[in-house]
Amino acid sequence: VRPLYLSRMSESFARLLIEQGRFNEARTLLRQSIAEQLAGGARASSTVVGNMRMLLAIIAMIEGNWQEAGVLHEERIEGVRAATNLNLAKSRSDLSAAWGYTLLRLGQVDRALDVLGQLRRTFEERYDKDSFFLWEARAFHALALAAAGHREAALRELSVAVPRVVELGHGERSSSDAGVMRTA
Repeated sequence: VRPLYLSRMSESFARLLIEQGRFNEARTLLRQSIAEQLAGGARASSTVVGNMRMLLAIIAMIEGNWQEAGVLHEERIEGVRAATNLNLAKSRSDLSAAWGYTLLRLGQVDRALDVLGQLRRTFEERYDKDSFFLWEARAFHALALAAAGHREAALRELSVAVPRVVELGHGERSSSDAGVMRTA
């Protein structure tokens, strides 16, 4: 079996384990898969390795281990930025709401405000007004605004963004059986 196929399957299985709350098993699977990828010649900048690091960071976030989440996000971002075939200025795949929120939890408000502001601007250009991802980015940016002391601007943004996130979340994501298996 080819390594890329195994990695993609490992990533899918890890997502299932996370959804089931089986974090230790997911973490073990992801770490093993990353090690196998790197030992097999994959670079730390590969998309597969980056996706697995994001899942590890999400596990750390769920568990409230913000320092570990920060390290994992930074490793993923370092890999993304090292990818030679990526037009980072256009894709902005180094940005994520999860990273920005982790920065907030670590008390790095200025960095979080920058990351989440860039994410918001990127998503405003990329997605239409009915995109869950756009409104989620706007809500997280508002949290950073509040943390930076811009309470009125944050309140204005949250009063618009949160209802849209809730409304758009009542689609596929709202079902009790939503998630990876729902799309299989």
